[in-house]
Amino acid sequence: MKKTPVRSLRFTHLSLENWRNFNRVEVGLERCVFLSAPGL
Repeated sequence: MKKTPVRSLRFTHLSLENWRNFNRVEVGLERCVFLSAPGL
């Protein structure tokens, strides 16, 4: 049986506009990042 190659999705950059009291936010993400949000 052949194994299918595993593909992964990696987020390397975060861009926010008009979020809360910030006009624009640009953030580069490292290899390991933990994100937290209200309601999760």
